[in-house]
Amino acid sequence: MQLTFGDAEGLGKRKQTRREIFLAEMERIVPWKQLLALFPNKLARRAQEETRGSHGFDPGLPSMRAVFLAQGPDLAQGKTLPGFDNVDVYALMTRLLGIPAAPNDGNPATLLPALRVPLAAGPQ
Repeated sequence: MQLTFGDAEGLGKRKQTRREIFLAEMERIVPWKQLLALFPNKLARRAQEETRGSHGFDPGLPSMRAVFLAQGPDLAQGKTLPGFDNVDVYALMTRLLGIPAAPNDGNPATLLPALRVPLAAGPQ
């Protein structure tokens, strides 16, 4: 069978991936830029150097919370704790590893109830 010019025309073109097709369709169905413009964000309007760690999202919003799951020999089983800030995890990890903690904004007491046996109080 001989290849025609019409058949050969599409041979060098890369096919769109499913993801690319999906995203193109989503942009057509939901105009994200227009939709997001309806919800101005206070943090996004601040100078960039003021918000380098927040990336324009308000960390105080419930929708910005994360799930924290932990398992290990020093952690209590089936324990549920109230919400906490991610910076509080650092203090727990340094205590579990037995290494000194650098100065930080976390509260070391926040996650102590997650421990199976309370650790001795110390500078960590």
